[in-house]
Amino acid sequence: MSNPISIPAGDECPPNVRPESRTSQWTAVIAMSITAFILVTSEFLPVGILNILSADLNISAGTAGATIVLPGLSAAIAALAVPYFGRNSDRRNVVLATVLASVAGNLISACASSYAMLLVGRLLQGVAVGGFWSVALGIVPRIGPQGMHIAKVMSVYMLGVTAATVLGVPLATWLTGAIGWRPTFAFIAGVCIVAMVGLWRFVPRVPAIGNYRLRDLGLLLTAMPSRIGFIAILLVGTGHFMSYAYLAPFLQQAAHFDVDLIAITLLIYGAAGIVGTWAGGHLGSKDVRYGFLATAVVLMLSIGLLPVLASSTIAMILLVSLWGVAWGCFPMMANTWMYVTAPQEAERGISALVVAFQIMIGGSALAGGWLVDHAGVNPVLLFGAFAALIGGLVVLAYAHKITLHSGTTAP
Repeated sequence: MSNPISIPAGDECPPNVRPESRTSQWTAVIAMSITAFILVTSEFLPVGILNILSADLNISAGTAGATIVLPGLSAAIAALAVPYFGRNSDRRNVVLATVLASVAGNLISACASSYAMLLVGRLLQGVAVGGFWSVALGIVPRIGPQGMHIAKVMSVYMLGVTAATVLGVPLATWLTGAIGWRPTFAFIAGVCIVAMVGLWRFVPRVPAIGNYRLRDLGLLLTAMPSRIGFIAILLVGTGHFMSYAYLAPFLQQAAHFDVDLIAITLLIYGAAGIVGTWAGGHLGSKDVRYGFLATAVVLMLSIGLLPVLASSTIAMILLVSLWGVAWGCFPMMANTWMYVTAPQEAERGISALVVAFQIMIGGSALAGGWLVDHAGVNPVLLFGAFAALIGGLVVLAYAHKITLHSGTTAP
């Protein structure tokens, strides 16, 4: 059931890919994690300051929302374009280039004298995030501690992303209130430069493996394990994103939470996500098929029971906490799935995953908005739970037919 195979991380790469000591190997992974924290924080910075941006640039709040949507679109394109155009380049240099794009994007945003100029800066930020994600997720297993399961290495990296969703946006919003949105963008640009120095110092050179061709993405999905994984990931991810977009309105309207209690509940959700990231590393290292199934089931139950138990404050908080744990597991399951079902095609698979996540975010927002307008918030949650259930059943139906590779980094 489990065939030992070296993920492209050891014998296929020159001996100098990993730092020599285990401490240095973890330091390299942590440097990547911190950079992910900075980039994700930068991507979602406008979320907390749309009203300020709209007032300063004399635009509507809806128009200002494009500063969030545009990076998602450019990130999806960059997730394919950056690995393709940088296919023969040292992966560390490609990552450094993406962070440099973030520096440029944040500086342009800081200096923006018009809405159009701000959008240019945000477009570059999307390129930075999409390019970084598509390459970084292929680098981390190659620089992490030798012989350790990829899921555990990835869980340390993903902590940076999860922490950004919990702390990054509130921190950036607070900083904006203290010094203004332009200085905040400039400050993040400076932090990105510091991150580049850290990457250059602690992350070793990581040669490219194989020839990255865009048409290989289609071939990747012709393989049953990858195809089943993508279908399940799209279903479960869509269920989450559609439901989460309307969690706060649900808590306010159906559960009658006030603003402060909603904020506390969402903070608990984020903290639970950090726990879920750790749990996902453990589950993924055991058997990603049943770890994914468990994640889908918990998501289905925690989302689907919200409308049923809306009258109980304690039940709401417990269900949202479970949701946070499950969602913390989900990205771990998705990434690990690609590594243990198609290890030789991992970088291509990760690029496709980044695009899939952007599609899920945008598509879920559109579908959820239509459903809310026509049926209300409760049906959105029930539909999200149903999508998670179908995703779990897809994995359950094919689990016994999917062969897993060991998923350990080569010694």
